[in-house]
Amino acid sequence: MRKQKVLFTEEEIKRQNWISELEGLGVSSGPEGEELRNLDYYTIRNLMVREEIRRED
Repeated sequence: MRKQKVLFTEEEIKRQNWISELEGLGVSSGPEGEELRNLDYYTIRNLMVREEIRRED
């Protein structure tokens, strides 16, 4: 049986990094209580931007 390689796109790598960063900031769920790991790239990006703006104030 051949081993299958997993290739991550640039978007997926960013998404995973943002999830880790959000968790480090204490954000554990999406806007409607969804688990962060179940959210898509654009929703995670939006959460990250909102958190950055919120912390600038």
